[in-house]
Amino acid sequence: MYRYLLICAWCYCCSIFPNGSGPAYVYASASAPASASASASASVSCDPCIDRPSYRLRAIVHGTSGDAFWRRMRAASVQAARDLRVNLDFELYDAFDPERMAGDIVEAAALAGDDRDRPDALVVTIPSPVVEEAIAEALRMGMPVFGMNSGYAAAEAAGVMGFVAMDEYLGGRAAAEEFGRGLGMVVGSSNSTTRIPRAAFVNHQKGNSALEERRNGFVDGLAALPLPVGGGVGRISVDEILVDLNANADLQSSFEGCPYDIVLLSGESALEVVTSALYSAGCVLAPGHTLMGSFDTGEDIYASIATGRLAFAISQQSHLQGTLSVVFAATYATAGKKLARAAQSDSEYGIWLSGPQVINLRNLPSDTLQVCEDSAFPVCPNKLDPDGITESRCRCTDRSEIVIAGVLHGVTTDAFWDIVFDQAAQAAEDLGIALRLDRLEPQPSDEVWHAKMANKMISYCREGVDGLFVTIPSDAVVAAIKECQALNVPVISVNTGAELAVELGLVHHISQLEYSAGFGAGQRLSASGISEGMCLNYAAGNSALAERCQGFQDALLENGVDYLGMVMVPRDNDAIFVRNVEDALPARGEDDEWDGVGILTVSTSVIPETLVVKERHPAVLIGSFDTSEGLFNAIDQGKVLFGIDQNPFIQGYMPVWILTILAQTKHHLRNTFIETGPAFIEVAPDDALKACVANNFAVCEPPVNYTLNQLTTIRPVGLTFAAIIFLSSLGFGVWTFIYRNQAVVKKSQPIFLGMICAGTFLMGSTIIPLSIDDSIATPEACTKACMAAPWLFCVGFTTAFAAVFSKIWRLNRLLASSRTFRRVKLEVKDVLAPFVILLTLNIIFLLAWTLVDPMTWQRKPLIGLEVGLSTFGVCYVGQTSVSTAMLSCLVVVALSVVVLANYEAYKARKVSMEYSESKYVALAMICFLQVIVVGVPLIVLVHTNPPAGYFVKVAIITVVSLSLLFLIFIPKIKFTRSDMKKQREKEERKKNRRPGSVASLASTASSAESSSSALRIMSTGSKTVASGDRAMRPNLLLRSQVERLKKVLSEEAGLDSTIAATTFDSFLEKAGIRVDDGPMARRASATTTSRRLTSEGPRHSSFDSIVSNEEQGQVPNITTG
Repeated sequence: MYRYLLICAWCYCCSIFPNGSGPAYVYASASAPASASASASASVSCDPCIDRPSYRLRAIVHGTSGDAFWRRMRAASVQAARDLRVNLDFELYDAFDPERMAGDIVEAAALAGDDRDRPDALVVTIPSPVVEEAIAEALRMGMPVFGMNSGYAAAEAAGVMGFVAMDEYLGGRAAAEEFGRGLGMVVGSSNSTTRIPRAAFVNHQKGNSALEERRNGFVDGLAALPLPVGGGVGRISVDEILVDLNANADLQSSFEGCPYDIVLLSGESALEVVTSALYSAGCVLAPGHTLMGSFDTGEDIYASIATGRLAFAISQQSHLQGTLSVVFAATYATAGKKLARAAQSDSEYGIWLSGPQVINLRNLPSDTLQVCEDSAFPVCPNKLDPDGITESRCRCTDRSEIVIAGVLHGVTTDAFWDIVFDQAAQAAEDLGIALRLDRLEPQPSDEVWHAKMANKMISYCREGVDGLFVTIPSDAVVAAIKECQALNVPVISVNTGAELAVELGLVHHISQLEYSAGFGAGQRLSASGISEGMCLNYAAGNSALAERCQGFQDALLENGVDYLGMVMVPRDNDAIFVRNVEDALPARGEDDEWDGVGILTVSTSVIPETLVVKERHPAVLIGSFDTSEGLFNAIDQGKVLFGIDQNPFIQGYMPVWILTILAQTKHHLRNTFIETGPAFIEVAPDDALKACVANNFAVCEPPVNYTLNQLTTIRPVGLTFAAIIFLSSLGFGVWTFIYRNQAVVKKSQPIFLGMICAGTFLMGSTIIPLSIDDSIATPEACTKACMAAPWLFCVGFTTAFAAVFSKIWRLNRLLASSRTFRRVKLEVKDVLAPFVILLTLNIIFLLAWTLVDPMTWQRKPLIGLEVGLSTFGVCYVGQTSVSTAMLSCLVVVALSVVVLANYEAYKARKVSMEYSESKYVALAMICFLQVIVVGVPLIVLVHTNPPAGYFVKVAIITVVSLSLLFLIFIPKIKFTRSDMKKQREKEERKKNRRPGSVASLASTASSAESSSSALRIMSTGSKTVASGDRAMRPNLLLRSQVERLKKVLSEEAGLDSTIAATTFDSFLEKAGIRVDDGPMARRASATTTSRRLTSEGPRHSSFDSIVSNEEQGQVPNITTG
């Protein structure tokens, strides 16, 4: 009950605004049928300007998400909403569901007026009667409704306020006529059959009224074809074949035996399944066999026409439908302005025809246009197909390169033209095109005036503009227009020159039809009770004003009212003005009130002087063309009956839109006339609308500080993290150089530690180009920064992690060689080879990416709840698949480095921690993987928010760089300090020890000199075994002695403790020396070992070589045996 009361209250409020013309005007139109649209209205506010992003539109259509045709329609509508900076809700259903459509329409209209989700206007299709009823209900609730595509015949009955569509019935007839031309070529030939051809209409969406209209037009068109049989008029039978695309129906049985000579598809969706069925049935798609045509267009349709499978297609120029329906709805919702009902014979209602247009081999669009139509003509910076995922194969249109020019006769002193010029400029700003539109100063005569206009037209067209809109005040500009047409410049006329526009074959004429408006004014004044009337004209050479007076005259005469003629009056002399008017009524004295006299002025520019006449003759009734603040005040005071709004807003705004669409898509409406009026204003607007009129419906500019989403605030944070990485990398690098002779540093190889520092430094440098946007640099510089970031990060990442891999790989090679006493020689080039290979691959991929398809920086509008208010700068990967391929290769290389480093670290997991980084590398990898798992999805989620995305990227780089640095270097610093402490203790013990002979092996192992002795044991052990000198070989060693010898060997030779232990154990095994923990071994082992230590001189060994190389800080040439 509560919701019902709200709806009733809303309907009551809306009922005070009749005839669907706006919130403040009361419009009346003699030609407008009464309908449910009478209560629909727009809520307009211009205080201080129109805030477009606060308006919301909703599209409720029968199209489905799986239909490529409707994905293109949606993309066109979304782009129009983006251009106008209004919110648009446009979701496609999963299946054709008119009942759901009807429910959604009524539900949207029933929302309370202050509900944020309530749309300001609806854009709908009308596929069935149930939807038509829902639209009528929505209009009664006060919801403005505009339509497109489906429901041409039902639009007027439903009462929608404007409709962009193809005449479906005429489309069917056009298809029949095109088939007739094909059949005429076949039937008239020598091998033709005399039987009446059979036809099939394939319907892929039963219940869609638009498709039913297509079929009806097709049937009637075929019935009217003159067939050669008997020379009379035959009738071709048409079978309807229903196709359920969701059920994957088998149509082969329907075409078995090829019974049909012509087959018409109801839409693009049925092309593949029907073609397959015809081929499976053995039918030949060619003249003389089976001819097939289709409604709608698309890349597959065009390809079928080119290959001969399709004879033709009926285009409804869907891009126009999706675009203009949103433009019309948004213009009405935000400014209360709409087109008038079309009065020409082929369009009885406010329906703006986007078709039919027959496409065949003779007029097949170019390959570029075909691809772009399939991609819904993307506008830069959008580079995606209608699915919003796939990169478009059509190069996006940079509208800044489109140039539209205008030449109008409105001079700077005529206030009527202010809004025309302002709205043309607004349209150019909305579309992002270049507009050339100069306004003339008053001229001494009409001849000079019109000559300057003609010269300006020729000048623009010779410069090569993409479109031209003009007024045609006289024949003086006709030659200039013809020259523009000869230069292939499309021309649209506005305001004046309707008849000449038809003669010249211009694209459109946009204005009210002046004669019709004048006729309507005459009817209105006649109904007010006048007995005689006159028309006041201030510009004798203006054909449009003359047409107004002619229409007024004919209406008066039709109603039996005396016409006093067209009275010429000046605009700057009250006395002469009044005299000329009073001279038209010589029989009446100066004091006569002029009861029964009616005056129509052709413009509000003479309203002040006309009101002077009203003061002298109070009974005179006045009506006027156009609107102004002075006219509104006169209506309020009861001095003027009505004003005629010809909608100069639309006359300035629409030609720029239509010419831009034509330049981009080659599509335009089929209507010759696009009518903007008349609308009769009988009640003055309220203060809110007066503010709009006063500022010419100015649109609010987006707040710059809010919309750009620049990095100004977050940039210092990122640069601070970069500085931390720089200082850490440099600090650890300097530490490596200072302590390069320390055992821990030598074992870890300084060259690799330096590579890790260099790699992290480069990764940290990536933050600098990431910090660049258009707040501190030009777009060109931002583009360069986009490409610099992957160079720095990829090279730095590869350098750092390749060093980690090479270090551990070297360690594993040493360990493996020590176990087998196999001769292995590792040089610098061997250890650095993996790094060189990986770096080379990175450079190759980065060069290919940079040279072929580099990233570009662009600013893109953010579409959502605050559409148009928010834009963001982003680096686009590229326009071709090359960039994607190269990026993928770089990712593979980076992951390969990480995997290899982890593998080698796993192999070295049992090496003692003081010599191996495996534990710390594993920790670094864990940090890295955690960052990637969390960070990459975050980057995707916040890609439209540059500050957030920048912070996430900086965090990833910082964590990866610092975790690697700290986990590699901090343990080494700790070990170095420990080693230095031990070294100091050893030196202290050496100073305090007394000199003496070596009494036993145990004392040797505990002395400072035992290191060289241990090496000599190892060096001579294998030789004594080989020579059979058993007297010099100990047969027994104590376990404690062995452990001390292993430790001395590890410390003095600079070997990993595991490698030293493995090597010593291998030696003992080869030498036949047993290890025992019992007391029996002490004397023999001590005596034999002592004798060997004193008798053997220093000999060269592989371990001597290791010591020598390690002391020099070189990569060792290892020979073990």
